[in-house]
Amino acid sequence: MFKKSILSLVFASLLFHACAPDELNVSPDPNDQIEVQDTLIGVNALLEFMEINDLNEAVMACLQLTYPAQFLLSNGDTIEVLDEFELIEAITTQEIVDFVYPVTFMNSDGELIEVLDQSMLELIFAACIPDTGWDEPISDNELIPAFLFFDLCLELLYPVDILTADLDTLTINSEEEYIEEITYGPEAFLIFPFNVETPNGDVLAIANTFEFTEALMDCGSVNPPITIDSFYVVDFFCLDIQYPLNLIDEVGNVIVVEDENQYMALMMSGAFYTIQFPFTLVDSTTGEIFEINVEEDLIEALEYCGIIDVEPTDPCNTPAHVLLFFNQGSAQCNYEIIYPIVLQTGNSIFPLADQAGYFELFNNYPLDSIEIIYPAAIQMLDGTGDVISFSNDEQVCAFIEDCE
Repeated sequence: MFKKSILSLVFASLLFHACAPDELNVSPDPNDQIEVQDTLIGVNALLEFMEINDLNEAVMACLQLTYPAQFLLSNGDTIEVLDEFELIEAITTQEIVDFVYPVTFMNSDGELIEVLDQSMLELIFAACIPDTGWDEPISDNELIPAFLFFDLCLELLYPVDILTADLDTLTINSEEEYIEEITYGPEAFLIFPFNVETPNGDVLAIANTFEFTEALMDCGSVNPPITIDSFYVVDFFCLDIQYPLNLIDEVGNVIVVEDENQYMALMMSGAFYTIQFPFTLVDSTTGEIFEINVEEDLIEALEYCGIIDVEPTDPCNTPAHVLLFFNQGSAQCNYEIIYPIVLQTGNSIFPLADQAGYFELFNNYPLDSIEIIYPAAIQMLDGTGDVISFSNDEQVCAFIEDCE
């Protein structure tokens, strides 16, 4: 799950003096202790996962160490480091066994977290969203990299099954056991199905990656990258995303996404991204390729997957909300919806401020369960600026028939 660093060598020499050179990568047991001046001092094995990245930052997965920081030495003394250069010198010349708490880290959202003890460090470390394992070929769509759902809106319910790097299946019965296994062991995977609890207390059985992503979208932990007109692009139903592709963050920076691991990590971060045209989708079964250059190409891909039907023989066979939202901006029907517009599904009312709100409903509810609450209005973009108001589904249908 996480990279090892030069600290591996420091701990190996500290804990395994009699080891041969090829044994130096053995991870120390988190319960190991050393005797110093008649006192037992615990060796914090999490330090093994600290590394200096390309930006000269001291990181442990998604956590960046802030300075000054103090460390406990094997002789019971402490040492303070003020920057990464002093840190490198310390870990190569001293026998460091733990942090001196509290110690402050910055997470991937730029938030500072004051860590009070090793247990708290284990918790936030285990909650880092993995940046590998999302495309793991061991099992197709039956597992995801194991991590703690601490920062997500879903609570993982135990027991759960995990797959170890040795392809052994373990049943985990508690959060404490889960943290221990995924923090100190090799990379592990969470096996579907598993149960989660939503913020309103509902228990969901999650059967695959798509259901997991959908549940996170429902409660607001995940923001899948969208196109300019707000189509969510996750697993894209029956089609696979082809990499690399470009995403644009909220301040306009272009991020080149090289693989599914990077894509999922960005999506799971909760930040907002826009997909930059063009990009490519492929049917892995037939090999058919879809070059997505504009929104209309994406609509055709949705039709191919059977998700929508925007050109039926009788337009009124299609729900009015689909007709209204999917035909706006087309060459035949050059209009835009006037917001706010109100939709209903079951007993829930959704006032929408933009098209992104519509596609959130579109991705999470059956199409025939969504209804427009009238009146609803559009404005023509044909130079006239005319405003047209609708009072029922039949008027929407008649308008679409006339403009096609």
